[in-house]
Amino acid sequence: EVEAPEVLTTPPSGCRVNYFLATWSGQRLKTEFDDSHLKKHIDQLNKVNHNLAQITIGYPENPNVTQEYDTYIRSLQKLEDGTPIIVHPMENKGYSYGQYSRMYETYRDSFDYYVFVEDDYVPFTDGFDSILIDLYNDRPCGFLCGLVFDKTQRYGRSTPRHAAVSNGIASSAALEI
Repeated sequence: EVEAPEVLTTPPSGCRVNYFLATWSGQRLKTEFDDSHLKKHIDQLNKVNHNLAQITIGYPENPNVTQEYDTYIRSLQKLEDGTPIIVHPMENKGYSYGQYSRMYETYRDSFDYYVFVEDDYVPFTDGFDSILIDLYNDRPCGFLCGLVFDKTQRYGRSTPRHAAVSNGIASSAALEI
C-alpha cells in the first residue's frame, strides 16, 4: 500500500503567495455571454481556507464591458478574511498570459510563489495554495500546470511542448531565470 504524501495546510514559514487572477468581461468562445465568472470566483475564494498574501486581478480593456461588471471589479479591495485584492487595469493584449506577464512585471520577486488562474476556474479544496506549493516543490520544473501539450499540430503548424492550460504555479526564483 502506497502512503499518501503529507499535505501542508499552510505554506512554508515566511512564504508569500500572490494569486494572479486573469479575467475577461466579454464574450467567450462557444458560450453564451456571461460576465459573472469573477464574482463566482471571489465568492469561492471566500469559502476555502488559504494563506494567500495577495490576490492580483488583471482587468483588460473591453469597450463592451457592462457597467455592473466595471463597478464590481473596481470595488474589490479584500476578501472576507482580509486578504488584499489589487486590481490592475491594463491593455487587452496576450489573453491570460499577457495579463500574468504585466502583473508579474509589477511584483517580480516580491513574493515567493505565484499562482496563475483564470476567472472561470475556481479552487475548491482548503489549503489549495499549500497543496500547489508541495506539488511544485516535489517536481523539479519551472511551471507546474494542469495540462501540457507535447509537440502537437495546432493551427496548421507544429507547436513545441507548452502549457495548454494557463492555470498553475511557479516560484519567483524560476520566473527570474
